[in-house]
Amino acid sequence: MPEASASAAPPDFAVSLLGHETHELMNAGAVCLADGRAADAEALFRGAVVRRPWDPETRYQLASAQIACGRLDEALRTFAEAREQHARMILERNAPEANRTDADPQRLLELADGFYATNQMATAASLLLRLVDANPDVPALRLRLGLALQHQGRIEEAIAAFESLERRWPSPAHHSFLDYARAFQRSTPDAMYQEGLRWWSRHAAHLPRSRPRRLSRPDGKLRIGYFAPQFDEHQLTKFFRPVIEHHDKDRFSIVCYAGAAPSDATGFAIRGCADLWRDVSTMNDETFALKVAVDEVDIMVDLWGHTAGNRLTAFARRPAPINVSWLNYIETTGLKAFDYVLHADDYDLPGAQALFTETIYPIGPVIAPFRQFHDMPPAGETPMRTNGFATLGCFGHPAKLTLEVIQAWSRILTAVPTARLVLRSGYYQDPALQRTLRAQFAAFGVGAERIDFPAFETGAAYLATYRTVDLILDPFPYQGLTTTLDAVSAGIPVLTWEGQHMHVRIGAVTLRACGLDDLITPTLDAYVETAVALARDPARLGALRARVRPGFERSPYRDEAGFTRRLEAAFEAMAAEHDAAPQAA
Repeated sequence: MPEASASAAPPDFAVSLLGHETHELMNAGAVCLADGRAADAEALFRGAVVRRPWDPETRYQLASAQIACGRLDEALRTFAEAREQHARMILERNAPEANRTDADPQRLLELADGFYATNQMATAASLLLRLVDANPDVPALRLRLGLALQHQGRIEEAIAAFESLERRWPSPAHHSFLDYARAFQRSTPDAMYQEGLRWWSRHAAHLPRSRPRRLSRPDGKLRIGYFAPQFDEHQLTKFFRPVIEHHDKDRFSIVCYAGAAPSDATGFAIRGCADLWRDVSTMNDETFALKVAVDEVDIMVDLWGHTAGNRLTAFARRPAPINVSWLNYIETTGLKAFDYVLHADDYDLPGAQALFTETIYPIGPVIAPFRQFHDMPPAGETPMRTNGFATLGCFGHPAKLTLEVIQAWSRILTAVPTARLVLRSGYYQDPALQRTLRAQFAAFGVGAERIDFPAFETGAAYLATYRTVDLILDPFPYQGLTTTLDAVSAGIPVLTWEGQHMHVRIGAVTLRACGLDDLITPTLDAYVETAVALARDPARLGALRARVRPGFERSPYRDEAGFTRRLEAAFEAMAAEHDAAPQAA
């Protein structure tokens, strides 16, 4: 919709809102919202909804005004109505038969899968809601619905779907989806801990444990096992491949337990570094745990946590004398079968241990080394020098963009009227998600034209897109790790806010390791103020950009051998402690 101006507002709405045309109401509402008259805007947009109830745009703008008025529950309902109408419009253009009340369920499922595969999650969710309502006893539909909601950032709704799934069809896998969704919710610092304990009590506390045994040390070496569903090119293997390539084979033997055969260069390289490779895709948990014992593994490391494809019920059986959680899931798993979780030093704040069932084992200044899959060209000059305006960006999951994040970023954009914000992820290709986010920013006075959703890229092309951004804004409270390292390895500064518990210190730990302490702020206000100052200062942004890539290259993230030596020392210390402890009968 074009920008409204003061002259676009009808002179008098006192007699009857509905006496005016829809476009007059919409234009006048936009003027009122921009002027800070949220209550007037809400009344005008509500009138537009009455005049044009089939148009999602009237409801998107009404939701903006409701947020501005502080009526968040009403805004959530209005957004739900807007997305549903938006989805029906998309279906009308692409598959009009799906909007019929007697639509074929198989056709609806095919369409839902197609929209899901192309990241149009709002339309997929609309179809899945209808399918779940008509087929309430099909758990796979409810699971897919929860994921479609999560990928839009509709976390409360996703959690409700996963809770319903787990209540009706209790299983470790279903509960893990719920546990992972809690990571985005962050309702309290101990939310993950409590959900992990529930997972343990419902699905693992009753499982038989392997009989305690001494360390085997076959051939005089500590034998380390690593599990992941796959070891191909994935964010996990950016961290793991450098470690397995640097393991000291004179002191350690390595077993990889994989849920799938390797299918790319990364997967084959990792398999080539292992002394033993086991495909556990066809093994049940009991067989998997027994195989670990037969292989005489001394320390078994889970690289996956509660994410999809996990084998936590195998770890719940304590397959090795020492069991460790690391890397892909830095939260607590809730499994009392794990002895340790590996963390970077600065994650371990006072009180953190109380939120973990595992013993937190500090592993050094970083949680792992980091190696890009592709060569990175120089970052070049900060784009602001050429563009004349600052480009801010975030490449994280939409679920990380809470309303608090949007409000903070709106403060930055309001203070720097020429700045733009780029949001880049495959999930942002959903037109309903784009419209929802723009409406949320509009509630805080930021126009739709200032929020960009460029086409998503992969591989080297994806990494190159970082160079179009002047400053990456780290969201909160769920901060970035891989995306932050993608940015700094590309030479792009990232601004973060260091909080008072582990979950909001991830960005600070990352930047501190790269010598970028001046991009770490102690409060939300300082975060906003620093972003504003940088977005107004191309010289300072340029000087920062010149430091970022060298700082990353000098950091512990690039000391692959050094980290692996620390990891091996940690394994040896764990083994020594185990040897010294009395063995249970």
